This record gives sequence, C-alpha cells and structure tokens, in this order.
Amino acid sequence: MAAGAIEEQVKALVELHRPELQQLVDQALEAELARLVDERIAARNGNGHVRPEPPPADSVTAKVCTACHRSLPVAAFETGRGKCRECRRSERNRERRSTPVEADRPAEPGIVTPA
Repeated sequence: MAAGAIEEQVKALVELHRPELQQLVDQALEAELARLVDERIAARNGNGHVRPEPPPADSVTAKVCTACHRSLPVAAFETGRGKCRECRRSERNRERRSTPVEADRPAEPGIVTPA
C-alpha cells in the first residue's frame, strides 16, 4: 500500500470514530487535571500557602546556623546539628568560663577540704 492510501484510511477511520476518540481524550484530560489539582492541594499547608519543596538530601550544599544565622557549607556543621562548629565551640567555652573551678567553689556543709 502506498503511504497516501494508508493516510486516507486513517483519516476515514478518525472521522468515523471521532465521537469515541473525543470522549477518550476528554476522559484522559479530566484524569490528568484531577491529578494536578490533587497534587496542588496536597502541597498546601492548610492556610493557602504552598509548602516549598525540600531539596534532595544529596544536593544540600549549605545550611543556615541557628545561632549566628550565617549560611555556611554543610562541612561547617556536625551531623544532625543546627549550630555550626564555631558557634558550638564558643558556647562550650563560655560555659566553661562561667563554671567555677573546683577550688573556687564553696565547700559543702559537712565536707572538710584539705588546706
């Protein structure tokens, strides 16, 4: 068969079954539209704002420190921590400086400290 003859047959079959084809296209379009609406509704957080998509775990290259609010490379943070290493270190140093040394602490009642 020649290409032109096949094309004419396809056109004739499409014209013959146009209502059924249109109905199938409409059904597919409605299903796709319903899926998109469901996705959009699922992405909202209840007050109409769209939740941002979190980046994939392997693509995160920077984090924001919860103490100094700087955006730093992930390497500046310990695993599972929100504060950068520098802020954690300075916090620990402040705590150490504010904690009295054993000799500076007052003796508890009933305990004799050697002189």
